[in-house]
Amino acid sequence: MKTYKLLILSLLVGIFMSCQAQNKSNEALSVDAFQQQIQQPGVQVLDVRTAGEFANGHIEHALQADWLIPAQFQERVKSIDKDKPVYVYCLSGVRSAAAADWLRNHGYAHVYHLAGGIQAWNQAGKPLVGEAKEAQITMQQYQSMVQQGGSVVLVDFGADWCPPCRKMQPVLDALKEKYGSKLNIIRIDAGQQAEIMKQMNLPAIPVFILYKNGKEVFRKNGIVAQSDFETAIQPNL
Repeated sequence: MKTYKLLILSLLVGIFMSCQAQNKSNEALSVDAFQQQIQQPGVQVLDVRTAGEFANGHIEHALQADWLIPAQFQERVKSIDKDKPVYVYCLSGVRSAAAADWLRNHGYAHVYHLAGGIQAWNQAGKPLVGEAKEAQITMQQYQSMVQQGGSVVLVDFGADWCPPCRKMQPVLDALKEKYGSKLNIIRIDAGQQAEIMKQMNLPAIPVFILYKNGKEVFRKNGIVAQSDFETAIQPNL
């Protein structure tokens, strides 16, 4: 009898964990599902990116509370109705998943987040409002830039509102000071240039690509040590 009870308990625990996993999966919505559901009356859309990211373009009717500034985030979400659905998004889905968990743990009943964030939203061609309009760089223009910018060109796909991009700026400044005219650094605003980002299938920013006479010789994303850049640059000078 004891063994039977343990078996039943194990089955119940398994079912519970399975349901929890299923619920967790359902909380991360695809772009199409997210867009469809935020059209419903009474829903609340929350952008947890920085103010700069928000200004570059956001989903219509979205509220903004910066997840990276806890005091601001917690103060702003006090104005959100805990009993109405909340749809959360960020740049890539990482911050929104964390923010959604926080909201659920603090009494918000129905919380969902956008899988892949604004990057996935942009790649799907979904609309944003309030974005500063900038002419999109074509692939032909991009290729011309890396071929005519000098024999050695480092392209920096980043954005002012991107924390790791800001952290990389002193490294780029040091490279420019060290190599001068031998190295041409081209900055492309990844927040504005969604089309070229999509065409090149680039991951989360920052992304750095080094070219020698128009041919790619080095590529890396995220935080990159100055020594790694120099190892790639010096043989191509």
